[in-house]
Amino acid sequence: MTVLVAAFRLYLGGAGTVAGLTGIALAAAVGMAAYYLKMG
Repeated sequence: MTVLVAAFRLYLGGAGTVAGLTGIALAAAVGMAAYYLKMG
């Protein structure tokens, strides 16, 4: 899902592309970390 969202953000382009991709990557990283901490 994250890859699809990032691809759409790249498709949209514009001035906020880098910030949007950074936010998407950060949200994915925090979600994965929380998942692994909960499972751990």
